Amino acid sequence: MNAVMLQTTPRARWSPGILFPRLHRASRLFFSALPIFFCWGVFCWGAAAQERRARPPEEKPGEFSTIFFEDVRSALSAPRPRIDQLRGGPARATTSAATAPPSSSAPAGGEEVAGKWAPLAEPVEIEDEVKRLKLHYDSLVTTPGKFGSGDFQQARTDLALLATFFAVISEFEGEVRFKKDSAIARDLFARSAVRVTTGSAEVFDEAKTRKADLQDLVSGSGLNRAAPSGPTDWSVVTTRGPLMEYLEQLLAEPLQASTVDAASMGAAIEDLKRSASMVAVISEVLSQTGMEGADDDQYRKLSAQMKQAALDLRRALARNDADGARLSVGAISQACSACHDEYR
Repeated sequence: MNAVMLQTTPRARWSPGILFPRLHRASRLFFSALPIFFCWGVFCWGAAAQERRARPPEEKPGEFSTIFFEDVRSALSAPRPRIDQLRGGPARATTSAATAPPSSSAPAGGEEVAGKWAPLAEPVEIEDEVKRLKLHYDSLVTTPGKFGSGDFQQARTDLALLATFFAVISEFEGEVRFKKDSAIARDLFARSAVRVTTGSAEVFDEAKTRKADLQDLVSGSGLNRAAPSGPTDWSVVTTRGPLMEYLEQLLAEPLQASTVDAASMGAAIEDLKRSASMVAVISEVLSQTGMEGADDDQYRKLSAQMKQAALDLRRALARNDADGARLSVGAISQACSACHDEYR
C-alpha cells in the first residue's frame, strides 16, 4: 500500500497588523515621528528661556574712565622697577655685565653694591638660607627621645648658624626679610646655642621654643619683643667651630659635587649661586671684630682669600663658565684647608 505524503504549510506568525492593519500602520508612523516632536519641543523651550534672560547693562559714557586706561601704553611708559626698589632697599647703579670691572664688590649680575654685606649676597639668598636651616632644625626638634639621642648636637650647630645669619641681616645694607626682628632673633638663638649642650628635657623645651620662634618669623607674625640696643657683639653671637663645619658642608655639597662638569653645574646652578654667596658671607663673619682669631693677620688673609674665591665663583656661575667655577671651588678648598691646618 503506497503511503500518502502529506504536505503541510508553515504556520503564519501572528502580529497585530493581521487583525488591525490600519491601527498598526498609524502606530508605526507615530513612533517614527516622536523624535521630531521631541527635538522641536526642546528648541521651543530653549527659545522661550532665552527670551526670559535679563538684558545686558547699558554702559554710560565715561562710566569706567577712572578704572581702565584709554591707552594701556600710557601706563607702561615708565621703566621697570628694580627688585631693590620693590623691597624698599637702596637704589643700585646698574652696569652691563660686559663692562663691569672684576671688583670684589660686584655681584653676579654686574651691579655695583656699596656696603659690607650687600656685595656678598642677595637678600633673597639669605632669606632662603634661613628657611633651609629652619627646615633642618625642625626635623631635629621632634621628640625628647630622638633629641636626646644625638640630634641636640646638630640642633646646636643650626642655632649658631641661625644666630649668625640674623646678625648679618641686622647689619645688612638694604631691606631683607626678618630684618625688623633680626636683632632679637640674633640674641635668642645665640643664647640657646650656648645652652643646648645636652639632650635633657629642659633643653628640649628651650629648643622647642626656638622652633616656634622660627615659625613665627617665617609666617610673618614676628617675635613681638623689644629689640636690643647697640651694635652686634660678634664675640657672643657665634664661634668659629660651627661656621667651619658649615663651610665644609657647603664645599662638599653642592660646590665640589656640582661643578665637575658643565652638565652638573647647569642642573644645580641656583643652589651653587646661593652656596657661593653663603661662603662669601661666612668668610666675612670670620674676620669680624670679636671673632676668634680675627686679630691675626694671617687668619684674616686666609678669610679674605676665601671670600674672593667665592665672589669669583659667583661671577663664573653668572657666565656659565664651568672651568672657571671649578677653579674657584678649588681656591675655596685651598683657603679652607690652609686655615684648618693653621688654626683648627
